[in-house]
Amino acid sequence: MSKKTSRLRFNKYKSSPQIGKLGDYSIKVGSGKTPKGGSSVYQNDGVILIRSQNVLDGQLELNEVAFISHEINKTMSNSEVNPNDVLLNITGASIGRCAIVPNDFPPANVNQHVCIIRADENKLDPKYLMQQILSPRIQNQINSLQAGGNREGLNFQQIRAFNVVIHDYQEQVQIGNFLSTIDSRITNQSSKIDSLQELKKGVMQKIFSQEIRFKREDGGEYPDWEYRRLCDFSTRVTRKNKNLQSNRALTISSIDGLVEQESYFTRRVASSNIKGYFLLRKGEFAYNKSYSNGYPWGSIKMLKKYDEGVLSTLYICFSIDESVDGEFFEHYFNSNNWHNEISMIAVEGARNHGLLNVRPGDFFETVHELPSLEEQHKIADFLSTLDSKIDIESQILSTLQTLKKGLLQQMFV
Repeated sequence: MSKKTSRLRFNKYKSSPQIGKLGDYSIKVGSGKTPKGGSSVYQNDGVILIRSQNVLDGQLELNEVAFISHEINKTMSNSEVNPNDVLLNITGASIGRCAIVPNDFPPANVNQHVCIIRADENKLDPKYLMQQILSPRIQNQINSLQAGGNREGLNFQQIRAFNVVIHDYQEQVQIGNFLSTIDSRITNQSSKIDSLQELKKGVMQKIFSQEIRFKREDGGEYPDWEYRRLCDFSTRVTRKNKNLQSNRALTISSIDGLVEQESYFTRRVASSNIKGYFLLRKGEFAYNKSYSNGYPWGSIKMLKKYDEGVLSTLYICFSIDESVDGEFFEHYFNSNNWHNEISMIAVEGARNHGLLNVRPGDFFETVHELPSLEEQHKIADFLSTLDSKIDIESQILSTLQTLKKGLLQQMFV
């Protein structure tokens, strides 16, 4: 066993950490199996069968959990989980994800895609082990074992051979508890953001269905909302990038709006010749006819991040006049109130390579129910305030995640 110096330590511990094999500090490394009959024997209750989709980084997710009978569980007794077992995904796209079984967890088993690592708790703290598996140190070992054509998954021999850092036991406990506290903070922060997003979603639904109406400053009512054709307050943008005014190739992210392709795809996917692309300017909109989960009729976003950029001619681009508030219209297109109009003009059965068949002429004839400009301003200000709150909380989450990532890198060198 060799010695190692961690870059980040708790001050009261002075002895150097050791490097050893995981198998020397574990009393069990093994997985389960798929019950005979597969999913046909799953039940609505019984013994939990933990599958790879239930093992996330640092936590178990049980929203889509399977159950097996107690009788079937008896035939799989060797893979029943215990409190403090560390569960590691060993196949597929989720390989390397890892979580720990809580102390109060109900009876459960695992299938063949999830490995149980049962630490010898006289030598190795389970929380410490889970955090180390999530660190770059072990993740890099997993990735190297999957390099090239060897992508079948991890076997038990490889897992037992993981090179792990072994601090003094009390320091292990302190490290495991410290990092788990940060995990709890991250989980709580994520839940806070989810709650704010659900709040916004619910409020938007009530605003655009007019269950909630805003009032004038003097307490008076705003006029009734009016139905207006898109073409009556918008103009199609077809200007081309023929003089290469912009080299910024854009794409639509359902979450972040119009963004540079490199930040979304991690590479540029635009054609090398972008002179024929549409040139979009700040404040103008683009309709992406690609449909996906949660966006059955595509998505419409306003360019906000940059002064200008270019888009494929597959997009329908347009500007709006001063009778409509741009921020309001952006929120409107984040709702589903416009979906019915698109559903009526999309050509039935004609979905080409993931694109809805929506003709520009039909698109601009769609009808939208809109409030007065003054009420639009109020709605936009209210929803943008919620967005700002979500952004602030998301920045806090990002800071916590960056902190956790740095700690894992420094503590398990």
